[in-house]
Amino acid sequence: MVMKGSYSPDTYQMTVESTGSGQKGPMAGMSIKMTMDARRTGECTGDENK
Repeated sequence: MVMKGSYSPDTYQMTVESTGSGQKGPMAGMSIKMTMDARRTGECTGDENK
């Protein structure tokens, strides 16, 4: 698994890559790549779930 990215107090970015090897059956040769981007949206008010 390889994880790369950057982080700051207001944003973060991460890319994750994984490749399966040594397996047999339907999971053989499986690969996954995922990218996440996030940003701060503001202060919590305590009313988010109301």
